Amino acid sequence: MTVTRGRLRRSAQWAAWLLLSTAGVFVLAAAAEVVRYLIVLHNRTRLIHPTVLFVSDVFVIGAGLLALALALSAALAVLGRLIEIRRRVYAEAERRDPRSQSALAFGCLVPVVNLLWPRIFLAEVAALRDDPRARRALRIWWVGWLFGGAVTLVGLLWRSADSVQAKADGVLFTAFADMVAAAVALLTLWTLWTIEGRDLRGGIRTGRRLLIAVDTVTPVIEPVHPAGRDRAVTSDHAAGSSDDAATSDHAATSDHAATSDHAAGPSDDAATSNHAEDEPTPAADSSAVVRGQEEVMAK
Repeated sequence: MTVTRGRLRRSAQWAAWLLLSTAGVFVLAAAAEVVRYLIVLHNRTRLIHPTVLFVSDVFVIGAGLLALALALSAALAVLGRLIEIRRRVYAEAERRDPRSQSALAFGCLVPVVNLLWPRIFLAEVAALRDDPRARRALRIWWVGWLFGGAVTLVGLLWRSADSVQAKADGVLFTAFADMVAAAVALLTLWTLWTIEGRDLRGGIRTGRRLLIAVDTVTPVIEPVHPAGRDRAVTSDHAAGSSDDAATSDHAATSDHAATSDHAAGPSDDAATSNHAEDEPTPAADSSAVVRGQEEVMAK
């Protein structure tokens, strides 16, 4: 059991490389199937040299076997990577992984059973991480995983066909199945990186925070106005200055007139007083007439 754990941990380090290699070899196998289909089409009208057929068979069988071997190795590496991810995530949550390594291996490696249980294992990790990206990637991966399983099953059933046309169509369908397998391998790697918090290049994903930009209280730079508007504003400013100046002059004139009137007021009052002193009052005139009449009568 200890040896198995050590192998799984060592293989987990090669999970990314094995998945990329598996995808590349499956693409190569698909190309081999396409070449075989072209040979079959050419063989309908012309004979094919036995050497060409032998090379084609070696190419198809070799690429298929290599892709199958890499797929199994990648499955073991992904299992080891899954065990490490679950151990680390549960340790961060201060909990113990409720799934044993035997249960994880059984759910991931046994055919048909592995169509359901890997999603459950990964969903438990995504729930602890509470990462919406991981949950979305897991849903996408599971759809691709089920589609790849269905395509593989149809491809195996198609090989039992007897007619020549069915076999020729089976070659094209096998090429399509190989391309689907390559896509599933890449999708698996992307899902593992997303759950681990990595980007598409395998680097640690950095968080980004969007902040609302607000304007400054006082503008740093004077806003740019159209040239015509500047001239209009300048003219209005000049007209306003002229009006202010005229108003100031009018106010100064009014103040000067008021001051002059105020200064002339006391002089007029003094002149009036002098004139009143010079003119005799009516009572004085009557007294003078009466005294004159008494003098006349006394004489």
